[in-house]
Amino acid sequence: VLIDDPDVSTALARTALIMLAVLPVVALAKVLAYGLRGLGAVVRAHACELLFRPALVLLAVAAVFWGAPTLRQPEVAMAMQLLAGVIVLGVAVLWIRRRLPPGLGSLAEPPPTTGWLRRAMPFALIGGAAVLTNQTDIVMLGWFRSEAEVGAYRIAQQGGLLTLFVLQAAHS
Repeated sequence: VLIDDPDVSTALARTALIMLAVLPVVALAKVLAYGLRGLGAVVRAHACELLFRPALVLLAVAAVFWGAPTLRQPEVAMAMQLLAGVIVLGVAVLWIRRRLPPGLGSLAEPPPTTGWLRRAMPFALIGGAAVLTNQTDIVMLGWFRSEAEVGAYRIAQQGGLLTLFVLQAAHS
């Protein structure tokens, strides 16, 4: 729909396509963060969601802003979101593997995956819907303002989340 629409810029269409890849990565990272919480690693779970991903995006955007001005494009910023999400996803997987009970890997027969995957799908959809709900302000602002203004708002919002995490960590 976005690609064939003559009113939509090519950069916006590419950004939206990259965003479609970001959504499942972020939803899966949230599922893993909840797994970390369930395994008793609450601080690590919150760090993945509220510290690492925003900090990685902020660092990447700053590096592009000052290091490669020709790459100051919305699709590059969204690709940085994707890269940060994949990195955080990898870190969460490593942390979960370390927190799993030691005897779990030595089961005589591997547990069936189709049953729990099918039952986990509604939770993954709920996590994806939560990500969409949290991004509604960005989408709506994009309808009324320019891409540059929306990008500035998103950067300010991520900076605010990072500040909130630091304040919560300091008061805990």
